[in-house]
Amino acid sequence: MEILFNLTKNVDHLKPAALTIGNFDGLHLGHQAVINRVKELAQKEQEHSIVLTFLNHPSEVLNPDKAVSKLCTQKHKIKLLDELGIDAVILLRFTQEFSRQTAEEFLKKIYERFPFKHLILGHDAVMGKDRQGNPEQIKKLAQSLNFQVQYISPYLIEGKPVSSSSIREALRTGNLQDVEKMLGRKYSIYSNVGTGKGKGRGLGFPTANIDTDSLCLPPLGVYAVSAKVDGKTFPGVANLGIAPTVRDDGKPILEVHLFDRSIDLYGKDVEVNFHGYIRPEKKFSDLTHLKERIGLDIEEAKFILRNDNAN
Repeated sequence: MEILFNLTKNVDHLKPAALTIGNFDGLHLGHQAVINRVKELAQKEQEHSIVLTFLNHPSEVLNPDKAVSKLCTQKHKIKLLDELGIDAVILLRFTQEFSRQTAEEFLKKIYERFPFKHLILGHDAVMGKDRQGNPEQIKKLAQSLNFQVQYISPYLIEGKPVSSSSIREALRTGNLQDVEKMLGRKYSIYSNVGTGKGKGRGLGFPTANIDTDSLCLPPLGVYAVSAKVDGKTFPGVANLGIAPTVRDDGKPILEVHLFDRSIDLYGKDVEVNFHGYIRPEKKFSDLTHLKERIGLDIEEAKFILRNDNAN
């Protein structure tokens, strides 16, 4: 998959194109339906499949005091798009200047760079200044620029449309089963493993620390997890939270302990899949009680993972 960070690079090799535009936070089943339609058209019409999305969430610019918590990191979004088999992704930064473009100005600018033949959008997609680029306006623009536009029906589960907002709501309440249904995969966090303070190793349970900044998260606590790295999957247990017994910075991070202690995750890109909730985060009176509890957590995580893998 080719990755472009602007519209100035020569893109003649990507013509003709079937294009979709959106934020695609989480790449849930509704997003996948749109992207699969892009791929189908591209294959049928011998076009290139292209996704135009954003490096940052538009709410960070339009409503910074109430910015939306993201369902996946930028790195995760790129990984998921690659797995979906898209030919190219265009990653643009959403800015105040960008937000002031009308839908017509925006689409004409893209069309001048590569005159796409098809534009596929989600059922609720609007674009441009003040969200005026509604289906009626976009269809008129399609006629004048000579491209075809299609709006994909909502993806329904039990009669309700799948959306990023509904996934965020389910995730915040800890309903991982509903989140998995809507994502079409287990909830996961994919990022690079950074350095910690080594306190987990000092307790006898070394952990890989993963930043969760700006992400929408399930309730803080201990989870049974699996970590996928370098094409291999390893079982483990994770604490999502502030680790009040050993840290005092108050910043939530994901600390992952793999049962196979020979695996070194530092500096690597890791996808941590959440299999089940064990208990809420707790401050212990001393490190001895914390170590005892971690031992019990590991046994509970192994039980959850065995049952999950058997289903």
